[in-house]
Amino acid sequence: LKNKKKRYIVSSAVTIILTILSIVILLFGAPKSIDSITFNSDKKLLNQDWVESVYTKFNLRLQTPDALVRSSDSLSNDLNYISKNGSISISLYLKTKTENQDVLNDLLEDFQIRNFINIITKEEQLELGDGIKANKIFGSFNDNNINSKKNYNVIIFDLNNSLLFLEMIFEIENNIQSQIIDKVINSLKFEK
Repeated sequence: LKNKKKRYIVSSAVTIILTILSIVILLFGAPKSIDSITFNSDKKLLNQDWVESVYTKFNLRLQTPDALVRSSDSLSNDLNYISKNGSISISLYLKTKTENQDVLNDLLEDFQIRNFINIITKEEQLELGDGIKANKIFGSFNDNNINSKKNYNVIIFDLNNSLLFLEMIFEIENNIQSQIIDKVINSLKFEK
């Protein structure tokens, strides 16, 4: 009798759990449901209140999950954001423009110095409102420092004698992180 009672309780509990999971998946879809059930930190990051700030002397306004902070390297004026688990990094930095500069080649050399290999590169024009254009370089690479494959997006603005870089590195095949990066890119605008 005790064994029958135990089997009945276990089978009832399993049935209830499976029913609840089925309803959640039907209502919200499988990926969203999995994120909700596992308390996905990226999903939480995407849905939290973001910080909107204006950066650099060119008054670039953008939204990020948290404010960009100045690099700890005293020789650098880079502004950075790194997610708590380190899977997303956003950097904003200026470089002086030189004559006949090959920006793509310079970026690839910088990646190689940082021990990124197998770099795949694509390029396209990005147009913001008010006729402002930027060059978008994106693709993937293997980060030899952590033995991991990553995606990257680098938005480059050609402004007078300066180049303004917005670099975003994130996990490959991570749909939520891709949405986070898209949200950053869609928030870009220059204050007048």
